[in-house]
Amino acid sequence: MVYDKPHTEQVKKQNEQENTLFNNPTYLRAILNVIGDGIITINRNGAIKDVNAIGEHLFGYLPGELIGTQLSLLIPEFSSLTSCQSTNSFERVDELNTTHEIRGYCKDGSLIKIDISASKIELNNDCFFIILLRDTISKKKLQAKINRSEKIKSMVTDACLDAMVTVDMDGYVQEYNSAAEKIFGWQREEITGQLMENYFIPEEMREAHRKGIQRFKEEGKGPLIGKRIEIEAINKDGKRFPVELALVGTEIDGERLATAFVRDISDRKQAEGELIAARDTAQEASQAKSRFLSHMSHEIRSPLNAVLCSVNLIAERLNDPSHLRLLQTAKTSGQALLAVINEVLDFSKIEAGHLSIISDKTNLFTLLEDVLNSAQARLESSEVELLYFVDFTIKQITTDPVRFRQILNVLVDNAIKFTKQGVVSVTVLPVTFNSGKTALKVSVFDTGVGIPNKYLPNVFNEFEQVDASIDSRYGGTGLGLTIARKLVQLLNGNIYVASESQKGSCFTFIIPVTIEYSNIDPNNHFSSKNLIFISPNKALRSKVIKQVKQINNTCSSFSSLEVLQESIIENDISLDNSILIIDEQTPHVPYKDSQQVIDYSWLPSNKDHCFCICADWTKLNPPFSSFKRIPKPFSLNSIYQNITTVKDETESRLETFNPTNGGQLLLVEDVAANRLVAGEMLRSRGFNVKTANDGEEAIQIANREVFDVILMDIRMPKMNGYEATKALRESNNLNSGTPIIALTANAEKSEIQKCLNLGMNDFVSKPFDVNQLLEAIKRCRLNSSQNKATITTDTDPKWEKENNEPFLKQVTLNQLVKDTSQESLTPLLNMFITELDSRFEAINLAVGIKDFDAIREEAHALKSCSGTFGASKLQRLTMQLEYAAKDYDTSLVDTLVDQFQSVLLATRKSYQEYLNKNC
Repeated sequence: MVYDKPHTEQVKKQNEQENTLFNNPTYLRAILNVIGDGIITINRNGAIKDVNAIGEHLFGYLPGELIGTQLSLLIPEFSSLTSCQSTNSFERVDELNTTHEIRGYCKDGSLIKIDISASKIELNNDCFFIILLRDTISKKKLQAKINRSEKIKSMVTDACLDAMVTVDMDGYVQEYNSAAEKIFGWQREEITGQLMENYFIPEEMREAHRKGIQRFKEEGKGPLIGKRIEIEAINKDGKRFPVELALVGTEIDGERLATAFVRDISDRKQAEGELIAARDTAQEASQAKSRFLSHMSHEIRSPLNAVLCSVNLIAERLNDPSHLRLLQTAKTSGQALLAVINEVLDFSKIEAGHLSIISDKTNLFTLLEDVLNSAQARLESSEVELLYFVDFTIKQITTDPVRFRQILNVLVDNAIKFTKQGVVSVTVLPVTFNSGKTALKVSVFDTGVGIPNKYLPNVFNEFEQVDASIDSRYGGTGLGLTIARKLVQLLNGNIYVASESQKGSCFTFIIPVTIEYSNIDPNNHFSSKNLIFISPNKALRSKVIKQVKQINNTCSSFSSLEVLQESIIENDISLDNSILIIDEQTPHVPYKDSQQVIDYSWLPSNKDHCFCICADWTKLNPPFSSFKRIPKPFSLNSIYQNITTVKDETESRLETFNPTNGGQLLLVEDVAANRLVAGEMLRSRGFNVKTANDGEEAIQIANREVFDVILMDIRMPKMNGYEATKALRESNNLNSGTPIIALTANAEKSEIQKCLNLGMNDFVSKPFDVNQLLEAIKRCRLNSSQNKATITTDTDPKWEKENNEPFLKQVTLNQLVKDTSQESLTPLLNMFITELDSRFEAINLAVGIKDFDAIREEAHALKSCSGTFGASKLQRLTMQLEYAAKDYDTSLVDTLVDQFQSVLLATRKSYQEYLNKNC
């Protein structure tokens, strides 16, 4: 090959530069210093001419200290490796082509072992030796560490109870421990170097394994890397068995390895199978027991309820005292039997462990008020008063409200059963432990027969009561207190009793709860006022005084108004700065049928702080009828809520009766839930409400009683609102001129005009706002002709805004609570759900037989009910279904029914979940 002149010159120049570089001392020194071995250059006399940094460091010398010294100072034995007999002349030393281990001495005199090799070079007519040195101690230490690590790894691998199999990137076995030999049956020498899938993996899983190995090879990842799973493997005999597999991956010197940890879980799976079988057997037995209890509950309670209802109906139709006594005996016996059945079923559920604890935030005052209200209705003796008190600082608690209510019901019912005179009181106080945790202390006190000391240890045992005489006089299963104790224990609490025979008992339970405190300070309203309590019930007076002392206030109690008046005269007491509370049982508290004429001018003229504890304030004469009503059962919390300047409507259960706001109303409505809601709203505002299911019943009632206003639904069976209004207006009965307010969800102008033309006085569209309804009633009672045609509507009949309607409108339920009460919400929603079920079946049946009139009527009723309870989406759909059925539009009805079914079921689910969570 021939190059041109420029190229030849370029090559020549490059060679000159390289020669210059290699001849550069700095360059050569840098090379010597980066070499990992020590390098010493000596002359023919053994004097050190040069040494690199590693060599100096190996013997412990500073840079430059070895230059000129004899090699024998470092390595005395070097001359023995050569043919030279003199340590000062190495001219005849041949090249040491092999490495020898030799001893060397450091600067500090310490001995080291080194590997040494040497080469002879001649330069400028002189002879030099290049000696390479390596520290063998460090190398041996490193090798020892490696050997030790290998032994430890081998020990761990062989001692591991799990099989360990390591494969390379192609799936070939590289490592295989003793446990793997036992589990799979293959020996290490048989399996090492073999393709793993052919020996351990079932055939149907091999394709997936290959894909996983390929991905691991390419990416270092895999679907099972870093995970633990349960799969099947095969052993040497071809037997499949369950294993637990964990895979880890690593990379060593660019090679990827995967290690599988495999555990035979055959025994565990067998044990699990046996446990599952035993569990299933136990569950089947438990379910059979539950089915039996459920069946027996239905089979016993249903006919028993029917018997009790029949007894009540017969009692309403009989006047013979002897017959009534027999019926009362039958009723009492039936109720006692029903109570026994309920207790046995509850006890069985607890024993079976079917009761679970579901904690939720709970309004304590509302819950307690509900329990005591129910107990008030069950009181048999008028000489027993119920009283309760909740610490003012407690706003709400977090616990299981269902179980808490059950415990209270058992203890209060038990106290009522054994108390024939005096008082039954419930006191709830907060408790804070040293650990900072909070609890609730609930005491149920009664002035009943009490329990002798010798029976106290057994009072919570199953099927036990105090003695045989108690059994015969009071009845019961002896399970009530057992149930209460078990429920308290479920809530991680404790229950105990203190009692004295013939004086009464006090059951107390403490349960851990989370307490949310309020900022209420009762002293802001009570501290400057003396509370005066008047009642003939001595035990009640005593208990009220104790409760008042708990809020650091003064209280005076009197058995009658006469005693109070005498005390006022004798002690020159003023009632102007007092809170006056009078029990309706107090002598000389006149009722409307009383002929007594008594001077009560000495009572306070300002009635803001005057209260009367009574069941029916409408029967009271002045001045007591102008007192603020405190419903029974009585609580200081009720007094506080009433006199505070700012009230929470959802918590307050107090209404001040004003005769000008009340009146006699007839509510005509075919939907039971709507009747209950509207009736409760109106009664809570002082109205006396009679109800009728349809127009025919309304006409019958209107023939017997005079009403101030009639509230008339339009769509009803038998006789609708139009027909009933026409019949009333054309008749000469007591209510022919009574104002009638139309209540319907159809707010079209034609519907409104039709109502007015028939003689109705006002119109309120459903779902109605209670304030709008009250305004309409007020207008009608004032009989103002200019307001006759004033129509109150709050909904667009076409419901053009159809999107985004909720299944459950929370704001409607909130308003419902304000208009009725928190306690009423649960039965109201249960009734609504029942209404949904019955209307669902009725509409489906009507659709099946193409009965468009029935579809229209059922859809109308459901539309009205849905609006009342805030089921907006269902309300819109049922309104469309009503109009489609009215027009006999078969195609549209079929389309809407499909939507209706899904929307109704979703609505029902929403309300049931709301009930489970909040009620």
